[in-house]
Amino acid sequence: MTETLMASSISVPTSADFPVEHHKSQQWHLAREVPVAFIYNAHPHAVMMATPQDLEDFAIGFSLSEEVVTERGAIEDIYIEQDEEAFRVFLSIDETKTGPGYQQKRTIAGRTSCGLCGVAELEAAIRVSPNKHAHVTAPAPEVLVKSLQSFHQAQHIHKINYSVHGAAFCTMDGELLHLREDVGRHNALDKLLGALTVRSPAPEGYVVMSSRCSFELVKKAVTFGLSGLVTLSAPTSLALEIAQKNNLFLACQDGQERLTFF
Repeated sequence: MTETLMASSISVPTSADFPVEHHKSQQWHLAREVPVAFIYNAHPHAVMMATPQDLEDFAIGFSLSEEVVTERGAIEDIYIEQDEEAFRVFLSIDETKTGPGYQQKRTIAGRTSCGLCGVAELEAAIRVSPNKHAHVTAPAPEVLVKSLQSFHQAQHIHKINYSVHGAAFCTMDGELLHLREDVGRHNALDKLLGALTVRSPAPEGYVVMSSRCSFELVKKAVTFGLSGLVTLSAPTSLALEIAQKNNLFLACQDGQERLTFF
């Protein structure tokens, strides 16, 4: 999901002794960012700023990771409506299978950089359900390297615009099964989690992401029952604390050649 425009670019010299090259015109593919509203049983719940693709996966993953519903089967129907540059996603759900997130409405739009924007209560912001897994040993470094290499090769939208995040699910032997992309890192993860629900039961594995390891990503990973999270920067202290309490292994790609485990 990109839009194309003409832009000008310059080559920036590494030394002040050299002049800047002339401007060059080129095509640039921009990632789309639009409002996406989630509406449950005719009741508005949240508006997220997102890339408008894989919206059904997004709706399912958001509903599960935010504990709006307790299981995939609680979502009975999904209907997507476009209104100019905005999208409305209508979900019919079984209200006997809703979770604590169903009562937690968002008061403002969720920004692309914030998975917790608009959450009105502090307790809801840091609430984390127990992980479904017992302690899981992280894969060997060479396995994670394999999955990171596959991840970078599979980021098709990022190769075009260099401005979207990616989230990929890998089995414990490093095989990449699914990848989703979005301008928001938490949106990319929700889209991936939604895609994983097509497999029942979901295979055991971990997620590789092109972002920092923030608390809301760990919260979503724990809620969904993942085994681990591999990111491109170290976790925050709160992210690490929650991960350790819930048997979620964390690793980050520290530079181009080094992996760090937590």
